[in-house]
Amino acid sequence: ALTSGAYNTAVGGNAFITATDGHSNTALGMSALKYTTSGDANVAVGRMALAANTTANDNVGVGYYALAANETGKDNVAIGTDAMKANVAGNDNTAIGYRSQYTGNGQDYNVSVGWKTLHDITTGQSNIALGYDGGRSITTANDNVAIGIYAMGGTNAKTGDGNTCVGKNTGNDLSSGEANTFIGQQAG
Repeated sequence: ALTSGAYNTAVGGNAFITATDGHSNTALGMSALKYTTSGDANVAVGRMALAANTTANDNVGVGYYALAANETGKDNVAIGTDAMKANVAGNDNTAIGYRSQYTGNGQDYNVSVGWKTLHDITTGQSNIALGYDGGRSITTANDNVAIGIYAMGGTNAKTGDGNTCVGKNTGNDLSSGEANTFIGQQAG
């Protein structure tokens, strides 16, 4: 039970229920911020949003299971059903869209906007994906840009760094290639 926190708002069954400390948190929805003990300035809207958050600060999770597994990751924004669902400790990410950055667990500095963008990411850093299914197959790769429907998608896990793919289906056959630039539909 909250003993020394201030300026918190919790609405919904089990929302913010285990907090002992914490300031300026907002939990709206069943089990939102459920396991937060001392995190500050978090916003969780939706069932299980930021449910596993323990001590992390400055996160925004909006949507069913958004940032649900996050425990210590900070400064993340996840908007959409299952956005950043598996993240436990990744920091400074922005994921907007259904299952955007879905499998990530320790990734940092990524930006993804669109349905299942950066879906398969695990520990990749500093990637940008925009568009339906953009960058879906990027896993451990760093510093990639995927813009367009299915850009850097396909079935091959993407582990190469520094690629830029702009256009529908660009870079889909890449796996470990690095420092490539593909522009135009199905280039690369």
